[in-house]
Amino acid sequence: MKASESLNQRGSVELFLTCLELALPVFAMTHKTDYVRLITDWFVTWHCASDAFKALYSNFIFVQVTSSGYPIWSDLFMEMSIMDIRKHCGKTVRRGLDKKIEHVCNQIPKKQKKGNIMQSLREGAQSKKETRSRTHDPIADTLTTVYDRIHRELQLFHATEPPIIGKNNEGRPIFAAEGDLGLPDGEVFNAKAASVIGLGKERAVQYCQVNNINEQYKVGRSEDDVPLTKIKIKIADITAEQSRAIAIATSTNLETLKSLKPRFIIKEITKAISELESRMKADRVTFKKIKQKKRNREELLEKLIKLRSKYFQAKPEAKDVLTNEIKAKFREQHGALDDAERKELLQTGLYALDGSVLDMDRYAKRPGEDQGIPG
Repeated sequence: MKASESLNQRGSVELFLTCLELALPVFAMTHKTDYVRLITDWFVTWHCASDAFKALYSNFIFVQVTSSGYPIWSDLFMEMSIMDIRKHCGKTVRRGLDKKIEHVCNQIPKKQKKGNIMQSLREGAQSKKETRSRTHDPIADTLTTVYDRIHRELQLFHATEPPIIGKNNEGRPIFAAEGDLGLPDGEVFNAKAASVIGLGKERAVQYCQVNNINEQYKVGRSEDDVPLTKIKIKIADITAEQSRAIAIATSTNLETLKSLKPRFIIKEITKAISELESRMKADRVTFKKIKQKKRNREELLEKLIKLRSKYFQAKPEAKDVLTNEIKAKFREQHGALDDAERKELLQTGLYALDGSVLDMDRYAKRPGEDQGIPG
């Protein structure tokens, strides 16, 4: 994202759009609905824009150029310009203020530099020399560092050797093994988290359908519109969440339900009561419907326990059925990828190099020859 601002004299709108395309699934998975709406609105605008608008935006609006020729975001340029002018002219309107503002703006390249904001406004990344020449290009340095990290330190795209995931006590590289999914502190990684981008893309489309087509400018989110389930990264977190779900669905102990973490809130309690009443009705178990209005949390919990105890007494096998249903649901949502799923996932665009790149000599497997990445 930062490189799209400073790449070339006028930034790179194409790189910026690529960043938004990668960010959208992440925002959809974390339910940042405002960001999802902003990005989808932007893509719609850009898709419908004329060639003239795209040219004007790319060359004159996307970024502004500082007095030393350094590009920065247009909104940041405006904010910094206002702060600079206020520093010299104040915030109160007086006679002659318009002339003073013109004078300050005309003097920006010549005035003594004071403070990081004004220095950045006038000279961008340069810190000492008042010159248009750049002997130090931060973007080029960043790309070089990232390339070295990916290709030489980690060997992520080496033709024959596995990636390097660390070093042992002797400083020798530790190579990634098949199925090795370790995390710090001995935690176990949930392999299904690797599919988060694909699932994020699906949810981004659903958010666009709900918020931009079905009901434009809709505020809020709902499980009825877009699934809100999150993929847990650690197996321990999945186990804890599964235990909580089983307790909510089957526990008849008041203290257990009151001490659940996160807290078993009234909205969840009323939902649990409604689902239990539906089950009892389907299983032909007689019960007196609970009036949920104007009841506090503890009263609702007591009513839930009483109703649940009656259900389990009438249907002794119901507790095991509910437990197995929850476990099956968690296996489907958070279970580890099998071999076929993993191979299919690794062929998708996020994890695989494009075919035109794989055909290059540096990635061709040649037994007996050095397969390292050329310098």
